Amino acid sequence: MTIYLAHGFEECQVIGREVQAELTGAGVIVLNPFDRPEQPLYNKMVVDGVDFNKEVSAKIVSGDLGMIDLASGVVAIPGRTSIGTYMEIFYAAHVWRKPVFLLWLHQSLYKHPWLNHFTHYYTDQALFKRAVMGWATHNDK
Repeated sequence: MTIYLAHGFEECQVIGREVQAELTGAGVIVLNPFDRPEQPLYNKMVVDGVDFNKEVSAKIVSGDLGMIDLASGVVAIPGRTSIGTYMEIFYAAHVWRKPVFLLWLHQSLYKHPWLNHFTHYYTDQALFKRAVMGWATHNDK
């Protein structure tokens, strides 16, 4: 079983790594876009406020889409402004019809119809992890 981990830069630091460790421990292959060899350079660019040029942007996007293509499903932990995560959710769910499990950490925001339609939507971290682990261990493809 292979899962793509869609999450923003901030979410990557704690919760994304935690979910990745649990899935990996259960024998799931996790494709994390923040584990690419050039990621330290990209992280520095983000921290320094440097915009990605077209070439770097194309490399990032094509790499992310390629990983989604290979995955059986997607685990998404979007931030309020993680635009790429929302694009990945749409691509996986609508274009590929792959299951997307979403952990929504922003209790003050409403349950958006697009996210509700395209994802298995969770606001409780324990329920989210249980659903993802159950799906991953029972859909071994």
